Amino acid sequence: MKKLILILVVLLIVPCFVFGSDLRITSLEFREPVIARTNAPINMEIENTGGNIIKTSLPYKVFGSEGMPEGGAQPLLGAYTGRHGVDEPQPIEIKRASGEIETVIPVWGEISYVDYDPGVNRDGEVINPQEVTRETYYIELNPGDIVLFDSTKTLSEHGVWIGANQLNLKEYTEEMNFMVYEEGSAEKKVYTTEVLMAPTVIQINENTYGTAYVEAGCVTLEEKEICILIEDKIVTFSVDDEVETYNLYGFFMNWLNKIFGDGAISDNLIVNGITLRLYEDYFTIDL
Repeated sequence: MKKLILILVVLLIVPCFVFGSDLRITSLEFREPVIARTNAPINMEIENTGGNIIKTSLPYKVFGSEGMPEGGAQPLLGAYTGRHGVDEPQPIEIKRASGEIETVIPVWGEISYVDYDPGVNRDGEVINPQEVTRETYYIELNPGDIVLFDSTKTLSEHGVWIGANQLNLKEYTEEMNFMVYEEGSAEKKVYTTEVLMAPTVIQINENTYGTAYVEAGCVTLEEKEICILIEDKIVTFSVDDEVETYNLYGFFMNWLNKIFGDGAISDNLIVNGITLRLYEDYFTIDL
């Protein structure tokens, strides 16, 4: 009976140590201002704050006020490794608990863990948590080890992708959330910081402006408020109080536009004398 009680106690305690992430961002710095929709140059320190050795590819997510993106995380280690069998992995610096800085080469191999990120199969059934074994590049971190991520030392100086959440003619600050955690973590620690962003609206010539691709945003040009909203491939384009909607076509029409047009994914959208044209990564506004 005593043994049974002891086993139950252990089973209740163990998840507290298994499900939470022991990886934590302790320092993060951009070379500002950050240009939206680019791999922004960044320095970051990620520490193993737990008491166990971690084998990880450093999954990460970045999100702003729009909320955490759905789907799986990207391996931060991929910036150093590229494609298996194609690119030569680059060394990454790790500051050991002793204070010594050591360079290690990521290793290709299997890692096993329980995946707690929400997932849905084709039948709409929730499939996680589930046991996962996969091949990937990974590093091992002892307790107290700190990963010194430096985008200038990665393949092609690969930084962290930052999207655009505002249309702005001037530099502005954006609150961004960053997560780096080990595989199999149900709870992730979020690092929140203010990021100085470069203008997302740039004047190309006297009457034309180019903007970063955003799903929702407004900007005032020549005393006219211009707003864009994209939901489920429906574009709502407004200028002051006049509003028009446009249904983005599927793959075939996009392909035709790219091949036979100027690469736009929409026709000219004209509202109140203002012309909007959509491309995959940016918009143009003609006054």
